[in-house]
Amino acid sequence: MKNVFMNWQLGNAFGWGILGLNIFMHWANDPDIRPLMARPITDDDVAMCDPLKFERAFRAMDFSNRFCAGIQTDARGMKNVAAILLDSLGNGFPQSQCYGTRNIARCIFENTDLSAAKNALSRYDALLVASHWNARLLEAATGRAVKVIFEGVDTSLFCPAPKSGLMDKDRFYVFSGGKVEFRKAQDLRSEEHTSELQSRLHLV
Repeated sequence: MKNVFMNWQLGNAFGWGILGLNIFMHWANDPDIRPLMARPITDDDVAMCDPLKFERAFRAMDFSNRFCAGIQTDARGMKNVAAILLDSLGNGFPQSQCYGTRNIARCIFENTDLSAAKNALSRYDALLVASHWNARLLEAATGRAVKVIFEGVDTSLFCPAPKSGLMDKDRFYVFSGGKVEFRKAQDLRSEEHTSELQSRLHLV
């Protein structure tokens, strides 16, 4: 079984946290992967989680918390983790204080000034991003292959269902999760629609 250490906080109220929660729940009962988080998983972190999913993942969460508590920091302030390390990196690619048996960077960024990217990411064995836009920019900046892995959709929550009737049927709704930022291209989504649709368009 491979240990995979996700170097960020699991949670249910912010982007990286939700990503960690969904990956953790997906891997919790995988016979080949043991998911681990860099911060202790608390009751608040999983407060909105499906009770059945929580029950199935409880042992994995308990193991993760015990593993996290046992990580030692060396004299340089670095943490050597007995796992494949998956680092969460945003704008500027801030340096992690952890090293794993393999080191993988998952990069999600909006700032296109990538002059420091090649050096900042040189320590990683592999580079992951969540969009083709990020991939093109990072490949150009580093000269390395970059793998696109989308953040995905939980189809147990987001699936066709009977209409509630709460929304105005004469409007055209476009949902975009999280804050407004260039990476999500909310501005382009609005511009690409015809003028006839523009008056009905409602970005959620």
